[in-house]
Amino acid sequence: MATAVAAAISKNHPERKLIVVSSWPAVWINNPDISRFYPMGLALYFYEDYIKDKDTLIFKSEPYHHQDFINKKRSLPDIWCEQLGVNYKNEETKIILTLSEKDKMKTRLREANKPVLALQTNGGGCQDYPISWVRDVPLENLTKLIEGFQQEYKIIHIRKKDQPSIDGVDYMETDNIRDLFCLIDYSSKRLLIDSFAQHVAKALFKPSVVLWPLDNVKTLGYPSFHKNIISTAKKRKTHLTDSYLADYPIDGSNLHENPFDTNFIFDTKVIKEAV
Repeated sequence: MATAVAAAISKNHPERKLIVVSSWPAVWINNPDISRFYPMGLALYFYEDYIKDKDTLIFKSEPYHHQDFINKKRSLPDIWCEQLGVNYKNEETKIILTLSEKDKMKTRLREANKPVLALQTNGGGCQDYPISWVRDVPLENLTKLIEGFQQEYKIIHIRKKDQPSIDGVDYMETDNIRDLFCLIDYSSKRLLIDSFAQHVAKALFKPSVVLWPLDNVKTLGYPSFHKNIISTAKKRKTHLTDSYLADYPIDGSNLHENPFDTNFIFDTKVIKEAV
């Protein structure tokens, strides 16, 4: 979503060069809206090169703390641009892949002789527990559905080694996250959650089915692009004793706040039809 913000900044300040400092540099490679990017923590001599005695505009804010994000009223790029004093006109997110990167993944996957279904059921970076009830989909909920899809598709499960696996389904984990971008670009179908893959799919103009245990579609999703399926499972009352400005931490670390009493939180018939 930051790529959409960058596009808006560039349109508002076409006479300026845009420099990005980011925790995820792979997203910014070949982005036409920026002049240069630096990985977070590796911006050596940044102050002397870009700030000291320079006519530099600084765009740094925390959109997650904005009241409209906390209250789930508007999309994150819209909120972010407002904080930065930049006009937002629904600029598109974007990821730029080279032909060589795409061909590498095509060569890797075409031996399957089936269309590829990219599947992401678990997200998260470094977190204590590999499952987040806030945004992950219980595999028990999808097992029979996946078995049915295997007849028609080569399913590639995007996950980390310590996350739940599916018998008979290959998974892909790589230090080069752009390989996963290429997997999503190559895939024929995509069944995803609120994690990086749904954002990549939007940036590559690949409509997908996105499953949401809890509804954050307006702020973190793409309501008019993806097919967003929000769980309608019954939720019981839980005390949000450790939640401050947000209702639940995205990594699902507050296990005592999980309102679901079942792992079957989605109607698989609805998912199958959407895919």
